[in-house]
Amino acid sequence: MNILFILSITSFFIIKLISAQSDINEECKPINKILLKDQTNNCCKNEGVICTNGHITIIYFHLPLYTLSFPPELGNLTYLENLYITGEGFNDSIPPELGNLSNLVNLKIQGKNIYGSIPSELGNLSNLEHLIISQCNLTGSIPSSIGNLSKLKELVIQDNNNISGAIPSELGNLINLEKLDLSRNTLINTIPLELGNLSNLKNLDIKESHLNGPIPSELGNLSKLERLDLSRNNLTGSIPPELGNLLKLKTLTLANNNLSGSIPKEIKKLNIKLNTSNNPLLETENNNNLLLIIFIIVICVVIIILIILISYLKTKKKIIEEENAKRCKNKISFGSENHPDIYIS
Repeated sequence: MNILFILSITSFFIIKLISAQSDINEECKPINKILLKDQTNNCCKNEGVICTNGHITIIYFHLPLYTLSFPPELGNLTYLENLYITGEGFNDSIPPELGNLSNLVNLKIQGKNIYGSIPSELGNLSNLEHLIISQCNLTGSIPSSIGNLSKLKELVIQDNNNISGAIPSELGNLINLEKLDLSRNTLINTIPLELGNLSNLKNLDIKESHLNGPIPSELGNLSKLERLDLSRNNLTGSIPPELGNLLKLKTLTLANNNLSGSIPKEIKKLNIKLNTSNNPLLETENNNNLLLIIFIIVICVVIIILIILISYLKTKKKIIEEENAKRCKNKISFGSENHPDIYIS
C-alpha cells in the first residue's frame, strides 16, 4: 500500500514537472523570437528573463542595436507581472495583444523607433499599477480606456511628440493615481476639469503640451499635490485662487503661458517655489519692480539733461559777458576835437 502511495506521489510530481517544462517551452517562444534564439532554448536562463514556479513573471529587455519586432504571442504570457522594453532595438508598433496580460503590474515601453498608436486594449490591464510610455515616435491620441485602470498609481505618457488629441476626461477616474506626467506631447484643447478628482495625486506635469484655455479651479481639490507644472503651454485667463488650497504644494510652475490678472493672495501665502515668468499680461511684483526701475531711470535721465542744459546756459552767458568786457577795455580815445574816437575791436 505504501509502495503504491509513493509511486502515485512520484508520478504526480513527474507529470507536474513535465507539464511545467512544457509550459515554459511554450512561454519561451515569443522570448526566443526577440532574442533570436532557437525555439528549444530555455529562456529562463537568459539575462532579463525571470521565471517563478515554472512561468515567466519578469521581462526586462534593453536592446540598443537590433531591429526587432514585438511578437503578438507576448500576450499569451498571462503570468507576467513586469514588462520593461527599452532601447532603440525595437522597430515596431505596440501589439494590442499586451492587453491580455491580466496579471501585469508594471509596464514600461521606451524607444524612439517604436511607432503607431497606444492600443486601447491596454485599458484591460486591471492589475496595472505603473504605466510608462516615453520617448517613442507614437501617433494618435491617448485612449480613454486608460481611465479603466483603477489600480494605476503612475501614468507617464511623455516626450511622444506626435501624440495629439485632447486629454481624456476618463483619466479623472484614476482615484489611486499619484503621478501623472503627460508632458512634451502635442495635445490640444483644455485641461479637463475631471483631473480635480484625483485625490491621491502628488505630481502633475503637463508642460510643453500645446494646451490652451484656463487653468481649472478644480485643481485646487488636489489636497495631496506637491508639484504642479503647466509651463510652456498656451494657457489663458487668470490664476485660480483655489490653488491656494494646496497646502502640501512645494513647486508651482506656470511660466511661458498667456496668463493675465495678478497672482492671488491665497497663493502668495503658500511657502512654495513659484515660477510665473514670461506671462506678458500677468501682473507680478517683478513687473511692478521693473516699471519702478524704468520710471527712476527716466527721472534720472531728465534731471541729468536739465543739469547739462543749465550748465550750458550759464557757461554761454559767462562767455558773452567776458567778450563784452573785453570790448570795453579795447576802446581807445585820443581826446582831440580833430580826432574822433577810435574803437579797436
